[in-house]
Amino acid sequence: MAGTDDRVISDLARAGAARVLPGEALARRTTFRIGGPAALWVEIETAEALGRALEILAARELPWRILGGGSNVLAPDAGYSGAVLRLAGGLAAHAVDGTRIAAGAGASMHALAVAARDAGLSGLESAGTLPGTLGGALAGNAGYAGRSIGELVESVTVLGPGGETTVLPRDAIAFGYRSSSLRGRGAILGATLRLAPGDRDAIARAMADFAAERRARQPLSRPSAGCVFRNPPGEAAGGLIERAGAKGWVEGGAAVSGVHANFIVNEGGARAADVRRLIARVRERVRERFGIELALELEIMTGDE
Repeated sequence: MAGTDDRVISDLARAGAARVLPGEALARRTTFRIGGPAALWVEIETAEALGRALEILAARELPWRILGGGSNVLAPDAGYSGAVLRLAGGLAAHAVDGTRIAAGAGASMHALAVAARDAGLSGLESAGTLPGTLGGALAGNAGYAGRSIGELVESVTVLGPGGETTVLPRDAIAFGYRSSSLRGRGAILGATLRLAPGDRDAIARAMADFAAERRARQPLSRPSAGCVFRNPPGEAAGGLIERAGAKGWVEGGAAVSGVHANFIVNEGGARAADVRRLIARVRERVRERFGIELALELEIMTGDE
């Protein structure tokens, strides 16, 4: 893999990267358990180290991307030719201040929901079921049970392409259904969420109820990336796929889940190519039956973004 010699690794280490691994298999780092090697896996713990690392990668013309919890993404079989960055340390920490939680983009959504519960703060009960990190949740306005993370945002801090750090107030960000205007605005460093005081026991019960519902409705016993398609207006993507007769379809090691038809699961040894073929077949069948074009919620990585 061109440009990923020992000098790049040592430069990134000197820049403050906490860990640099060459040839790290993305199958180990994604919830789908699919994906070839990344040229570099880089763990970063501070905004300053991230800025210096991005300068080094730009000078070497190496592509990069941030990967949080590895959910909602399909990594390529051939791997990734650049650096995959994981935000850790201070960039994954959180702190409660009154009714606010300030958190780094690498913080897990489950950890934030637990912190809110322990502080008697309501708003993140359903977010505790989300498998990813805050940064990914913000970029895609992730949600569950009718609530989205964008509803709670007070501000988001980003590292711009020129290395400048900017705090964006809520009214400077457009949040839509599984989308936000944060994409393309640089690296998300963290956010401040505004919650509401609540009863700890009631919050804990709500979290337990959401977790139980998710276990009952989703195929959690098999590796997956979460919902594959966005719900079309007035429809549920899983219901359309099931009514189209595609539930249980198989391509290689990948299958449309028999538990929830908007999930594709890795039954063992699935490849990204299997998942892509299955996506294409499902889309075609739903288009033929209902005249509806399913849009992806799943992000499909390329090898050189």
